[in-house]
Amino acid sequence: MHQASNEIGRNRLLGIKYFSRIRLKETTLNLDSSISPIKYPSLAIFSRNIDLPKGISSLIQVETWKEISSSLFLLSLFNLMLSRKIEIYTFKDVRIYFGMIKLKYESVGFKLIDESACEDLMEELILNAIKRNDAYVKSQQDAKRILVEVVTDCIGDGLINYPEKKFVSEVLKLNSLKFYWFRIKTTPSVLGLVDDSNLSIEESEKVKLLGDFSHLKEQYRSTLKSQKSWQFFHDELRMLVRDEFIRRYPRRNSVI
Repeated sequence: MHQASNEIGRNRLLGIKYFSRIRLKETTLNLDSSISPIKYPSLAIFSRNIDLPKGISSLIQVETWKEISSSLFLLSLFNLMLSRKIEIYTFKDVRIYFGMIKLKYESVGFKLIDESACEDLMEELILNAIKRNDAYVKSQQDAKRILVEVVTDCIGDGLINYPEKKFVSEVLKLNSLKFYWFRIKTTPSVLGLVDDSNLSIEESEKVKLLGDFSHLKEQYRSTLKSQKSWQFFHDELRMLVRDEFIRRYPRRNSVI
């Protein structure tokens, strides 16, 4: 735990500092060292969600896509920490404007530990975003910044209808290009207005993935129950994922 106040950011205009960011507290999350990581966390999640919404239902069931998206981030980050590739920490900052206005801010951040490549595609997307940020903002690896970059890498940075569905579909597509036993077929429905994703996984691999999913999910739930800091991480990431996708909807189609 780090508690000494430390300035981690500032902005100046004509030599005058009008903004500064002070780190008040930083706490690294702990893990049971006996918990082992799994090989493909994102594929394991899809093995449990193989029957994806289709047709009109795929447009109505926004919460289903949000839930899958949140799980992809939460369990992949948890697995990356189990693999000792990153550290996850919570922090409390205060943002000071013009030396007078002070706003406290609490969230989650990441520290890069091991740059070696991951076999899981979602983990690799996250790790690449952390690597890029580590090159120029080592003290500000905020979860929000990393999340924005991962989503942008998959679906671009513009406004889009049903961004949650688009994000999940893109992760599925990228995985299908990497693993011959993981196949996604896209077919049009509703008079060609909707693209449906039809997922198939070879049975032997599916059995392995389902077992891995049960292991990882159970260990994650157990960790949440035993440590308040992990529960904060869980709640904060879910909120950040929700807000990021809401931000990407065209205003007239915003989902609250």
